[in-house]
Amino acid sequence: MNDRSAMAGSRAFTLVELLVALVIIGALMALVFVLVPAISRSAARIEGIAKLRDIGLAMNHHALDHGGFLPGPLKQGQSPVPAKSGHLVSYVKPYMFPDEALGYKNVQPGFVSKAWMKWFRSSGLEGAATYYINVAIPSPGQEGVVFFPFGNVGAKSSNNRPVSYPDLWKSNIPVSETPAMWDWMGTDGVSAPYGEFQNGINVLYFDWHVENTTNVDRIPNSVYKPKGW
Repeated sequence: MNDRSAMAGSRAFTLVELLVALVIIGALMALVFVLVPAISRSAARIEGIAKLRDIGLAMNHHALDHGGFLPGPLKQGQSPVPAKSGHLVSYVKPYMFPDEALGYKNVQPGFVSKAWMKWFRSSGLEGAATYYINVAIPSPGQEGVVFFPFGNVGAKSSNNRPVSYPDLWKSNIPVSETPAMWDWMGTDGVSAPYGEFQNGINVLYFDWHVENTTNVDRIPNSVYKPKGW
């Protein structure tokens, strides 16, 4: 009698119970599939912000070591491959990754995010731009006058030379609202598409703070464009 009771207490799951368990497992799996991409985008956003913040601090250190002058002259489209002229990575390397070896296709790994590196490896391109430099800023109160904070490789004479950081303040340029650079160009075949990361545009401003410009409605491929775009 006791044996039969023990067997009844340890009976197998019924079909209904199995179906309920499968439904619960399926719901959990669906939740995971929804959350993982969102977590990946969030991680890419956080890393992009941190990367730009580090670059901003490196720019500031460069200015402190060079009489207040910003790094430059620079090109607008910035590659993560060090070069003799026009490439920011060559100027900030001593302040960010002095002993870091070059990686895939001579990319400086510490200059880019993992999301960008993943895209670049899958793109089949020999080279690509990572950041966009704001090389020409309209001077406040002086119509037709353009300010070249980092110099400009494509410009002539004095415009091909970066300015001292104090001059930014003297020129009345609103440094907390004026972007120095951002991490998306949106140029097919040259830079990673916004849809690749869906993490908006991370913008470094001239007071060295960083903002993410993802649209408040979280609409893919829709972002706020920074002032001076």
